Amino acid sequence: FIVLGLFGPKSYQVERSISIAATPDMIWPHMNSLKKVNEWSPFLKEDPDAVVEYSGNDGEVGSKSTWSSKKMGKGEQSITAIEPMKSSMVHLKFFMPWGVGESDGYLTLEPDSAGTKVTWGMKGNNDFIGRAMGAVMSKDKNVGPFFERGLADLKAKVDADPKEPKMGMNYQINSGQFPGGKYLAVHKTMQMSDISDFFMK
Repeated sequence: FIVLGLFGPKSYQVERSISIAATPDMIWPHMNSLKKVNEWSPFLKEDPDAVVEYSGNDGEVGSKSTWSSKKMGKGEQSITAIEPMKSSMVHLKFFMPWGVGESDGYLTLEPDSAGTKVTWGMKGNNDFIGRAMGAVMSKDKNVGPFFERGLADLKAKVDADPKEPKMGMNYQINSGQFPGGKYLAVHKTMQMSDISDFFMK
């Protein structure tokens, strides 16, 4: 055990990706807060009786969720960085009998040929016990399948979202191809109450 603790892996990173036929603005609402992520994340689904609590303004840096589960143990995560339509970062703490394990989790969005590539990952450094355990247990094999299941559920949610054209101000909004051209713009200073009539004309 001492040898494994001395020479086991000092760090780890687990990462999985999936392509979704949707634009980032269609995917972001499903991952812009801890509550939204927990709707498709498979971790808490392992224990329906898990107790989850939220604090702070969910979806903003500093907001936090905690969980307590007989099967999944106790832990917490807090949002550390957000770049809308692109990425979110969280810091995770796992409270275990021998101490606290910490990791940094992330979700990223980037364009690809199929639409948008969504990546879910986790990385961190191993302490002595973590190096010993990492030498005999693959974190990638243990955690990776959870990421794969979660991303598949995320894709299913996005695919199930309504795609019908929206209605507004008696105009039907459809998608189309714009070949390029010139714009004619009219600039005018006015009261807020007059803006609607101005744009209608």
